[in-house]
Amino acid sequence: MKSLFTGVRRFFSREQASAMTVLQIPKAAPPVPVKQPLKATIIWPTEEQAEAGVRKLLKCVPVWEATPALLVEKPHVAAIVYVREVSHDARGFRLIVEMEEVLVAPEGMRDKRALELGCVWNQPYMSFDQSQVHAAYCFSLRFEREGVARVRQLWAGLPKATTTPASDLTPFLNLFSLCFMVGGRIGGISEERFQELIRPFTTGSGDPSHEGKA
Repeated sequence: MKSLFTGVRRFFSREQASAMTVLQIPKAAPPVPVKQPLKATIIWPTEEQAEAGVRKLLKCVPVWEATPALLVEKPHVAAIVYVREVSHDARGFRLIVEMEEVLVAPEGMRDKRALELGCVWNQPYMSFDQSQVHAAYCFSLRFEREGVARVRQLWAGLPKATTTPASDLTPFLNLFSLCFMVGGRIGGISEERFQELIRPFTTGSGDPSHEGKA
């Protein structure tokens, strides 16, 4: 500090120099470590997973090919489809579905006649059986002749101002789910209850986005 006071005393008294705030240059911050790029590792199905998947798939294919289904791809696509082709390999299976009736779709997709859908055997949150394929965050297929018939009935009964053109699936999801809840299954509802629940919407007095509770 003596050398500092010696320099400033040429212009200030000792008392003034002592009262001055001495600024210190802060030490340089340590260098920020460079983040290394993330490396993704793809874990393909094991031979056992593939064999089990194929065995299960072969039991489902005859039902899928003979039964109409409701295809849902959130948040913009809903269509009544038929499975026209099924193929598989060591990694997964693929479906070619024919779009019989497009209900909800964005511009540019309403004229599509077919779609290819696929899953890998060890895909997280994916399941399938004879009545459905559920690939979370991708798509779902519900196979049921009666359920699809109810979807047709519901869609035909909704006001045209609501359904033409429809490009947002969200308001209709709960109603579509109701169409597959009728019957003796756990948590199912009766046909009379189904008709009661959809009546406000087919008469134009309900909001589809608020429906779905039985």
